[in-house]
Formats: sequence, structure tokens, C-alpha cells
Amino acid sequence: PLPGGYSVSGNAIYDENGDKHLFHGIARPSTEWNPSGENLSKADFALQQSWGANVTRLSLNQDFWLPGAAKYSSSYEQNIDTAITWAEELGMDVILDLHWSDKGDLQNGNPGQQRMADQNSVTFWTSVANKYKDDGHILFELYNEPHDVSWEVWLNGGDSGDGFQVAGMQDLYDAVRATGATNLALIGGLDYAYNLQGVPAHKVQGFNIVYVTHP
Repeated sequence: PLPGGYSVSGNAIYDENGDKHLFHGIARPSTEWNPSGENLSKADFALQQSWGANVTRLSLNQDFWLPGAAKYSSSYEQNIDTAITWAEELGMDVILDLHWSDKGDLQNGNPGQQRMADQNSVTFWTSVANKYKDDGHILFELYNEPHDVSWEVWLNGGDSGDGFQVAGMQDLYDAVRATGATNLALIGGLDYAYNLQGVPAHKVQGFNIVYVTHP
């Protein structure tokens, strides 16, 4: 694993010393709908830590991140960097979760939670992975809560069924790994990331993969 980072073997996650690691965390919303976040502060992360959290999950919006998008925010990367710094200074790891997207249209003035990722999500993950590939304390959650697509589309992409072309989990994973990033890749199942029944027959090919369920 990366310095300070993690690796997956079988059904366990191991730290850089080879010891099994268990994440206890809290999702911290707002940076998906507000490029500055809402009420974010180091004290906010310290409060999470006081509740026993060793990881925090930041929800991201690819349209705030990607230059050329109608919703692009030039300060967004720095705002995310600042939040990461606050969390890491407290000894916490950070999950970067792609939460809101745009159905493949950067001029979409109303990005949000979609059925699944799109081609702009591949560009997003290439950029994010390049930026954070040397920090093993950062985990990449490839898409928040996929739903209403087939397992084949979930894995390999294709028609979303509501007007755009899906980028599959394999596409997103490959984009991350193509940068040289070995950070843990978190991959949620279908039915809003609840259902993992299709995973055995539709495994993402790769390493350091953690499958995610949202009960």
C-alpha cells in the first residue's frame, strides 16, 4: 500500500503495517450541492472524531470540479483540499465520493444524483486520482448510489434508460488505476448501493477494491 495507505486481501482491509483495519466513519454532506460546503470547519471533523470516527466521507459534484462545466467553481478543489487537510490533521482518513453528476452534459444546469456515472465522471476520476494518488489516506468511492440500470450496464456502461450513456464501474476503476493510483476503490452495488447480489457474476477486475452496501 501507499505510505499510510491500505490494501485489500480477501474480505479484509490491511494497513501499511499489515494489520487488519476497520473503518468507522461519518458521511459529511454539502459539498455536492454547495462548492464551499456548509458549516465545514476543523472543529466539525474533530466532533466526528470525538464520536469514534476514523474516516469521513465527503460528497463531491463533478460539475463543480471540471473546468468547462456550467457549474464549475474555481475554488472547489481548494475547498476540498482544505477539508481533507482538516480531517488528516486529526488522523482521519477521507472518502471522496462522486455523488452528483450531469448525465454526460457539462452544460447541465441542474446536476444531481443520477442512475449511474457518465463519461464526464471518467474525466473527473482521472483528475481526482492524479491529484491524490500519493495520499493513501484518501479512498475513492466511484459512484454514490447506482440504481435502475442492469448489472451489465453497472459494470461495463451502456444505455441508462433515461437518456444518457453510462460509464460503468470498470470504466471508472480503470480511469483511477491508469493514473498510477493504488488507493482503495469503493464500489457500491445497485438499488441505491444496497444490493450486491450481482457482484459475483459482475466483478470489477482489479485490486484494492471494497464493495459498498447502503442498508
